[in-house]
Amino acid sequence: MTHSFLPPLGVNLFRIAQIWALFTPEQRKRVLTARKEVKLKRNAVVYHQGDTPEFLYYVKHGIVQVEREDRPERSHTLRFIAKGGIFGYRAGLARQKYLSTAFAFEACTIVCIPIKLVIQLLHEIPALTLMLVEDLAIELGRSDCRIVGLTQKHLRGRVADTLLFLEENFGMRKTDNTLQIQLTRQKFANLANMTTANAIRTLTALANEGVIELDGREIRILDIEAIHEISSKG
Repeated sequence: MTHSFLPPLGVNLFRIAQIWALFTPEQRKRVLTARKEVKLKRNAVVYHQGDTPEFLYYVKHGIVQVEREDRPERSHTLRFIAKGGIFGYRAGLARQKYLSTAFAFEACTIVCIPIKLVIQLLHEIPALTLMLVEDLAIELGRSDCRIVGLTQKHLRGRVADTLLFLEENFGMRKTDNTLQIQLTRQKFANLANMTTANAIRTLTALANEGVIELDGREIRILDIEAIHEISSKG
C-alpha cells in the first residue's frame, strides 16, 4: 500500500532517459559541453537561501537535503532528493532567488547544467517543457498535502506520514524492513514539523506498541499497515 498523493521523489532514472531521448545530437552535445560534475562531502552546500540560481542540478549519486530557514538557527526540512532526482531549477525558471538551502546529506556527486541553457532547450523542445511542468505540478501537489499533514495532523499522524515518506522514497532493506535512510532525531523532527523531544517521545511510543523498532538512527518497520492507519486518522 502506498500514498497516492506521494509519487516517487524527484525525477527517477527512467524519467531522465525519457528527457534525454527528446534531444537532438546537437542539443546533447551542447548539454555535455556545458555540464560540470561536482563531488561533495557530507554537509557541503550546493546553494544558499538567497542565492541567484545558476544551474539545474542532477543527483548522480548520494542524497541532497533541501531546507528553509525561517529564523536564525531554526530551519525546516523541505525534501530529500535521491539518485536520479533533479532540483534547483524552479527558482531559475521563476527568475527568483533561492527560497531554500540545499546541501549534501551524504557524500554525493551532482551534475550541474547552466539554467540559461535549460531555458534555451525549453524554448526549443516543447515536450521537455511539458515534462517539467508535469513534474512541478506533482511537486506542488506533494507540497500541498505535506503542508496539510504537518499543520493539521496530531503528532502521531505527522510521525506516521514521515515514516511513510521515507519508506516510499528511499525504501527498506529487504532483509529486515529497516529504512534505507538514517536520520538523526533532530532531522526527523524537522521533517515531521515538531520538536526533537516530541519526535523521540512519539517514536518511542510506536516502538512500545510494536509498530516500529528503534536501533540508534535505524528505524525498522514492523507493521506498515498500522502506520498507514495512524496516518489516515491524522
